[in-house]
Amino acid sequence: MELFFKLPEGKPPFIGVIFENSEQAELNKDLLEYPNAKFSILVEAESNNSMTFRLSTDKLVRRYEKVKMDYSAYKKWRAYSHLKMNFAHILLIHDQPVVVKINKKLFIIQIESFIQG
Repeated sequence: MELFFKLPEGKPPFIGVIFENSEQAELNKDLLEYPNAKFSILVEAESNNSMTFRLSTDKLVRRYEKVKMDYSAYKKWRAYSHLKMNFAHILLIHDQPVVVKINKKLFIIQIESFIQG
């Protein structure tokens, strides 16, 4: 797993987890059953090459441990990102990031707050 950061023009900041295969990318697919939930990301630990964080609502908590990341890309993303953002599970197809679909739903979750613990 590796983090992917993007600052799309005219859209909320984007953070995703790149998975090696579609089976792994279905991790936490039950979160898609809560489209109106207010999700947040809490960073528990970060280093120059990885991050551990919780994705949670008032009812659910999912942990992503030691996800690889490019620290300079993360710092640039954080400098421009706002509280609200989109979180997704991603696969690389022909070296291009593609959001995972599960039962015809894109694995994109709206994040209301990003908190560095």
